[in-house]
Amino acid sequence: ETKELINKFDKKIVLIVNGEIRNASNFIKWADKIKNYTDFYFYTDKSSFLSIHKSHRDFLEKISSGFCFSEEDEFYQEALKKVKHQNNMLQWLKFKQSLYKWKKEWQVKGFKTILRMRSDIAFLNPYLLEYNIKQGFLNSVSKGNMLLRSDIIFAFDIEDTKLLADFYDEIFSFYLSEDWINYPYIPLNPDFIIRAKGSTRIEWNNFPT
Repeated sequence: ETKELINKFDKKIVLIVNGEIRNASNFIKWADKIKNYTDFYFYTDKSSFLSIHKSHRDFLEKISSGFCFSEEDEFYQEALKKVKHQNNMLQWLKFKQSLYKWKKEWQVKGFKTILRMRSDIAFLNPYLLEYNIKQGFLNSVSKGNMLLRSDIIFAFDIEDTKLLADFYDEIFSFYLSEDWINYPYIPLNPDFIIRAKGSTRIEWNNFPT
């Protein structure tokens, strides 16, 4: 009876978690609530995965439709050998590899919308996120139109996977460019943001083109 009930759920999206699995205990409680509405795919570091509790590892492996460790992916390892990556670029490399690895599988399953998120983002507005997952981000995502919050979470049409994979190559070369490396980094003062009246703006035109 339970199996028949699960089959009645219409899974509309793929959910990718690439990179470190943060706050595993809380993430698992949230993932358990939506596991019948989405296919989970994990692309992470084995060293990071082994650091979480075994019961959590068992649960994530049980609910996942795809699981890949960067240490065991020859294409990922080959990319690391070609050029030195900055730490903040590794999540993009994992994301790119997950697209190459599973895109055909998603197409065969008939998925149209892909959601990529960090495991700790669900707690910012969990009910809204759950609702959109169940609805498949209806009327929010289509080819050429993404829904995103920075690089922390974004939903996109499966037809845009190549565009996003190519985007990795673009930003990768940008991060390694001489202009970016030499540009002085001045972190934002959070006190200014907290005390700001109205909106706070960053003048992007001051950055290298």
